[in-house]
Amino acid sequence: AVVSTQSTGGKFPFMCSVQHCKTNETVSTDGTLRRWTREKMSKRRPVLRGGTVTIATANQPCDGAAVCLIASERAAERFNLTPRAELSPVSFAACSPRTDLLLGTTHSLARLKLEKGVDVEKADVLEFYEGFGGEILSQIAALSSPLYAQKVFDQDTCIANLDIDKINQWGGTIGLGHPFGATGIRLLLHAVGRLEEEDGELGIVAGCAGGGQGAAFTVSRTRADG
Repeated sequence: AVVSTQSTGGKFPFMCSVQHCKTNETVSTDGTLRRWTREKMSKRRPVLRGGTVTIATANQPCDGAAVCLIASERAAERFNLTPRAELSPVSFAACSPRTDLLLGTTHSLARLKLEKGVDVEKADVLEFYEGFGGEILSQIAALSSPLYAQKVFDQDTCIANLDIDKINQWGGTIGLGHPFGATGIRLLLHAVGRLEEEDGELGIVAGCAGGGQGAAFTVSRTRADG
């Protein structure tokens, strides 16, 4: 999991300042943004004895709101909209909350590959929801495990060997915070922004949720020249 050490300036042009409804104060800097070094993170104590989750490796709930206009191709033509990306295909999954509670990302990515034919390894950009640092590492390990693929998905080879350097390069929910109801759009906007900055073509947005749920979306960059 990547912890952001950057300010919101420059990397997040889609973010805007907000005005406090009572004080009229303009808020332009996210107060929950973590600028922690690896050394500082390593000194945090685990929440449970013998555990690995610390305050440094868990995301933090925060305030936030997001808006994104999603339209059909027909609507875009009718209202003269210029799309930045195309969303398709998508995949949803559910897994056992007893054994795979936070592995919904793995299950949704597996369905994206096995049912929709998407080669997850070829994605230029990966944006994953971060529940905990260990959760992200577990997704990567499960996806690259032939044993897990055979046991759970009846496949002879692993689902995907992901390049960790493609994941959450602008920071994830651990570093930036997790505003409930807005994180999904933030992930999507990060994916689109990174595709444009890195001159990529295909991105994947995925995440897990309570109860063993998971979702994965492919994000294909659209260009002004068609």
